[in-house]
Amino acid sequence: MSICNATSALNLKSIVTLRGDSIEGAELQFKHKQGKEHNIFKTKLKDGTLWQLPQIRDAGSHLCNAIEIASRNDANYEFKSVKEISLILDELMESLLKCRQSLSLPKRKSINELLESQNLFQNTVFK
Repeated sequence: MSICNATSALNLKSIVTLRGDSIEGAELQFKHKQGKEHNIFKTKLKDGTLWQLPQIRDAGSHLCNAIEIASRNDANYEFKSVKEISLILDELMESLLKCRQSLSLPKRKSINELLESQNLFQNTVFK
């Protein structure tokens, strides 16, 4: 799966170590041009931290939603009120917070999901 288009392919580099459906190691490096300066950002997954692939998928969905919110209006659009700007920023922050939360707080199974799990009571006998 590629997250870069052809023009930005050289600006993003990542190395990911997978074990089953968990990411147990990752390094990410990308270049960002701001004005005349080229900034290089590097980060890596902290040792001992495991992310499940559904967490990454959920975070990506929330991030795509935030990008869609930020790009709804044309660059020349003139906002009519501070309230309009505030509503857009609130919606944008909500998506970004959901993105962060999906990475920092893994989604836990509900009691019903646990009870319906095939593996939970497979070898257990109640008397």
